[in-house]
Amino acid sequence: MLNYREREPAGNVVRHKKCHEPPLPLYLGLSMHGKNRDKASINEMHALGLSVSYKRVQEMTSALCTLVANRAQEEGVLCPQNLRKGVFTVGAYDNIDHNQK
Repeated sequence: MLNYREREPAGNVVRHKKCHEPPLPLYLGLSMHGKNRDKASINEMHALGLSVSYKRVQEMTSALCTLVANRAQEEGVLCPQNLRKGVFTVGAYDNIDHNQK
């Protein structure tokens, strides 16, 4: 899956395409971000070759948030996927509109 060359290209080094990104470094970066949100530790793991960069983690979280927002807008309702599958919901409580005045 990774692009291999005998010589490194001049300029910015691109090791692989985003569409062929290895899942383990991406998972490790997203997992670290979800647990401690520490930019330095993610970039340190990236320097060791264990994770994607912090910038890539931000790109992925932004893309995921956009997908969720688009799906909610298409369906007209915001409901988590794990709540929708195989669970019969009798009622739900929403405190967004709750006003104490």
